[in-house]
Amino acid sequence: MNIYAGPKAIFLLFIIALLIRTIFLFTYSAKNVYTDAVMYHNYAVNIAAGNGFTDAIEAPYDLNFFREPGNVYFIATAYNIASLCGVEIKHIDPENDKTGHDRIRNYHPEIYWARILFALLEAISVVFFYKTLKRITSDANAFIIALIYAFFYPAFFFVATLMRESLLTGTLIILNYYFVSYIFDRKTYQLIIVGILLGICILVFQAMVVLSILLVTYLFIYKIQFSGFIKESLLLAFICIITISPWMIKIYNFHSDIRVLKTFGVSLTTEMSGCMTEARMLECCKGMSKSELNDYLSYLYELPSNKQFQYSFDGTFKAQRDSLRSTLSKNPNYTFANRMKFKLLQYKTAVSYFICPNYFSGIISSKLINDAAGVLKIIYIVPYIMLFLMCILGVFGVFANFKQLLPYISIYWVFLILLLLMPGFGSEGRRFLPMFTLWLPAFVLQVQSIINKLKSTNKTK
Repeated sequence: MNIYAGPKAIFLLFIIALLIRTIFLFTYSAKNVYTDAVMYHNYAVNIAAGNGFTDAIEAPYDLNFFREPGNVYFIATAYNIASLCGVEIKHIDPENDKTGHDRIRNYHPEIYWARILFALLEAISVVFFYKTLKRITSDANAFIIALIYAFFYPAFFFVATLMRESLLTGTLIILNYYFVSYIFDRKTYQLIIVGILLGICILVFQAMVVLSILLVTYLFIYKIQFSGFIKESLLLAFICIITISPWMIKIYNFHSDIRVLKTFGVSLTTEMSGCMTEARMLECCKGMSKSELNDYLSYLYELPSNKQFQYSFDGTFKAQRDSLRSTLSKNPNYTFANRMKFKLLQYKTAVSYFICPNYFSGIISSKLINDAAGVLKIIYIVPYIMLFLMCILGVFGVFANFKQLLPYISIYWVFLILLLLMPGFGSEGRRFLPMFTLWLPAFVLQVQSIINKLKSTNKTK
């Protein structure tokens, strides 16, 4: 009996992945809540309560479109289920409920319901991860890699955080399965599912729109006929647009300007982001204090969404950005060397996270590591070194097994493109979380290749 294939293998992987994540999410305190997660939580509470898309904790509940809707509605689904089961759904006061960094004062049992939904999605995605790997390697390899991923703490940690990365990673894994399957099977329903999942990914994180270009590029590479490629591309685009259309219509009704479509209805626009970048550069050149920078960023964040849209389109943010640039140009520290230093620092951070997406950041505080000594410090550092070496070998594994992995890696190019075009995208390691599902199989294939070469060398001796 082949334990690496068939329904038993799928069931085993699902149960193990779900069990591991469930144990973790119930042992990780519900009082540990990221600052961004507080906003997601309050959005979801308001949707569950019928107050609309806003993170306000009291009336009037003015609509606020600062966040993409995907993760918010996912959490709200869990809260609706919790409410039906008699659980009280409450806001978190970002001012008075916080007791420290990423820590809240009051117990919120509804958070566990959201975590369970995240864990369920991740367990399902482990199964799809396995099924995708079967397309490019043996059943045994696919099972072993998926099993390692099921136990892979740096990846599944985020099921407990309410952050969007867990939802995005799970959705991308499932999307990749159907896209790879379409490349091999050419069944229309597979491409339709890809279009739906692509739309969901964009609604979870707007930067994923870049993925649409990459998927079309892959359709061209693996085309059977050019006319077929055109039909496939149009179908993919049509399904994706249909998926995101209800949200786009909602946003347009809120702010009737076609330019809201540029950021898929998110009021954190490119114009607003430009102001933030210039302000950070000014602070880096000592033309603005840290507190002044924080005050300015808080001003931008706290603007109502209608004002954020308005200032983006009427030239207000452009004028602010130009004013910051003018101040920068007069700053004696704003030299070519410092500009390059600022950009290189961004790229250095992004590249390091691209290779090794997350271990310490968000999982173990840097203060805890710095304060640790002796054996305890080694306990913290050694797993990171091992993980980093695994990822490095995974990078080499991608190059060494490129032809074998080519159909599989379609979704991962998006992170490389975002890293090159927007190094600020990689300022937080969790944004590259899906990269673990590339480095891990590439690492295993490379290790196997090295072992086989060593065996072959020993035989010749």
